[in-house]
Amino acid sequence: MFRSGSALMLCLLVVSPVLAQEEDRSTVKMSITPKKVTPVSLRYSLLPDAKDLTPGNAVQHYLKCFSEQNNFYFKKEVVEERQKDLELPLAELKKKYKTVGGKHLTRIDDAARKDQCDWQMTETLKADGFNTLLPEIQQMRLLSYVIKWRMRVEIANGEYDQAIYSATTLLCLGKHVSEHPTLIATLVGCSCAQMAIDGLIELISQPDAPNLYSALTAFPNQWIDFRKALPVEQMMFGASYKAIHNETPMTEEQANNLKKTLTEIGTSAQFMTKEKVPDLGDWIVNQSKNADAVTAAKKRLVEGGICEANIKKMPVYQVLTLDAVKIIEETRLRTLRWFYLPYPDAMKGLAYESKQTFEKTIPTEVQMLAKFLAGGDSISNIKSAHTRIDQQIQTLRMIEALRLTLAENPGKMPSKLDELSVPTSNDPATGTPFEYNVKDGVVLIQGKNIRPIRYKFEITIRK
Repeated sequence: MFRSGSALMLCLLVVSPVLAQEEDRSTVKMSITPKKVTPVSLRYSLLPDAKDLTPGNAVQHYLKCFSEQNNFYFKKEVVEERQKDLELPLAELKKKYKTVGGKHLTRIDDAARKDQCDWQMTETLKADGFNTLLPEIQQMRLLSYVIKWRMRVEIANGEYDQAIYSATTLLCLGKHVSEHPTLIATLVGCSCAQMAIDGLIELISQPDAPNLYSALTAFPNQWIDFRKALPVEQMMFGASYKAIHNETPMTEEQANNLKKTLTEIGTSAQFMTKEKVPDLGDWIVNQSKNADAVTAAKKRLVEGGICEANIKKMPVYQVLTLDAVKIIEETRLRTLRWFYLPYPDAMKGLAYESKQTFEKTIPTEVQMLAKFLAGGDSISNIKSAHTRIDQQIQTLRMIEALRLTLAENPGKMPSKLDELSVPTSNDPATGTPFEYNVKDGVVLIQGKNIRPIRYKFEITIRK
């Protein structure tokens, strides 16, 4: 079960193992067959067909998929067998299954084609902040693994129309998950989309696979959206620690209780770094005896728009706590703003932010905690995960352009991108063309390193 906790903090725990696994398969080896876009393949789409869309909230229908299917989704032996199938060569998978299906699977397809998706979580996140439980996100992962499993069986049996339909289901499921208002959910959305891309790589590699250039060309950029999550992430820190945001003067007893809250914030920040995070609970006791530090904190609060008359009535612990929180929030906001930009600009912005220095009067301990809680590295990882999806979609489109070109010009290998018959797009990570080289009859396509992975496609052409 996921706990929000927050996405910026959990990112390093949840994403890093996934990235490590992906790094092992960063070189994708494919064999492709030249193939033109036919009238049939021209009609393929990786977006839901308008005639298939039905009214309703997708979330409710996804959750209904688990009804009376406890063994299928949760029984250990069944789940382990399905996981083995995901690694099984297609030839063996074909021998094992002629088809897989059932109403519980078509329910996922139907849910993915609902015209709305509302997680109705904003009020809960406002109330509970980082303590919000997110079991529904883990359930979406279970559904995505099942559709990926079905898609592989369909590819193994040459049922390409059905496999493309399954890929669309996965991409829509990923899109819907990313509309959950937490950044951790957008990462799960990326994971769902990655399953669809893995399946498309296998499909395109089949000797008789249709050419999906048109479907990939029509597929939109930034399919996995984070814009619902960012404003909520900005709000959640305050929702989690309401007491320390209090701008009304406290009693001495109330202010003394802030020491425990500050210690909890430091504990949360420890998830963000291997460095030792200072305990602000102990720090505030010592800092309260420093008259110059207290005066500087009061000055910053006044400059930040807090009523000076109220500040004069605040106990020292409250002044120091409120000042530290405002600094932390400002640093988070300065970091999160870069997320909205294209990947190259976002990375430059995050690099710029990491070099910024704090005002000299701000205590070192607060500076450290602000940097940790801003989550620059985590933001970079999340942005990278999103951009990798776009990068791989454009790479597959380029591969399909290559198949089309080879079919139209038998025996003539394009030596550079300009020689492809149809347009391709730039690498989303750079805004410049992908690297394209031909060596000993093998085509090498790769985009910019999106840390810590650089996907390289090694493509052999079947005769």
